[in-house]
Amino acid sequence: MGPWFDHGFIIWTPLAFLAIAGLIQLFDAKELTLPFWPERQIRVFESMAITVMFAHLFATFFRSHLNGHFFRARLSRTTIGPLVVGVVLYLSETAWYVFPILVVWFDVWHSALQTFGFGRIYDARIGNDPEVGRWWDKGLAILVYVGPIVAGLNAFWYFNVFSRADHITNGWGSAFAQSVTWWGLELAWVIGLGGALYIGLYLWWYARRARAGRRVSKHKVMLYVSLTITSVAAFGFNTFDQAFLITESFHAVQYLAILSWAETPSLSRKLRVAGTPLGRKLPTIIILGTSLAAGLWIAAHWNERTASLIVLVVGAVHYWCDGFIWSVRKGDI
Repeated sequence: MGPWFDHGFIIWTPLAFLAIAGLIQLFDAKELTLPFWPERQIRVFESMAITVMFAHLFATFFRSHLNGHFFRARLSRTTIGPLVVGVVLYLSETAWYVFPILVVWFDVWHSALQTFGFGRIYDARIGNDPEVGRWWDKGLAILVYVGPIVAGLNAFWYFNVFSRADHITNGWGSAFAQSVTWWGLELAWVIGLGGALYIGLYLWWYARRARAGRRVSKHKVMLYVSLTITSVAAFGFNTFDQAFLITESFHAVQYLAILSWAETPSLSRKLRVAGTPLGRKLPTIIILGTSLAAGLWIAAHWNERTASLIVLVVGAVHYWCDGFIWSVRKGDI
């Protein structure tokens, strides 16, 4: 990665999509539709968000399954796990109702930790020990991403997914979602005050470490500022559709960018184009092209059960495998 890559695809991507969402709202273009299929219209920006969202899920396979280093090291996770999830979801109506709850909140957790991971990369790049301050950074990443979800205007939409559990809990899921919404203002105050205290303690800890010789990564600071502004604005003050467009899009673009960069050497060797003029371009074209094509298909069939099953299974693989294919401590990135 280099300066242009960092600034163009990682650090300022959240603010870029926040600006795009602002323009969409300014020009009242949210409902813009285009013909996609005979007698069929698609909502452009909703389909764009779904396309890049699934594209980044699908792209995981290039690292978890096509990269022999990770595939051989976690063979059962990359083969048996997805098969079991797919079969259970196909055969069990209960799993079909309950599993999306896990996927939605795993997505929230995973999205927060992606920023944490980038921050650790930037720390390691300037020579800081990646073991030091892990939990401080993880807490900050969770606070600035998950906090606005739980305490913002869109809390109901995220907690309402628990209503799917009514299928087996006799109304407990809906009751839980309504309770969280009812106590939303109090929850916002708790998270706001607790978050301010945590940030204060984080800055105090960081200042102490800096005086002891720990270097401060400017890229990491800019990344967290960009994420915090975007997260608060998207989840706290935008509609759910706008928040989905903003957060899923910037998260997906960041992921596609770093995965394409990381997997180009491995894929170029598999394609036997390493060291040739195609060595950098062809792998990137294949990764992005196939991933975006898969995402476009999902967007076109978004409300169909088959597409939903694919999203759930591929999403499970993505969240499951990301836990061991991006370790900064082990030098995987």
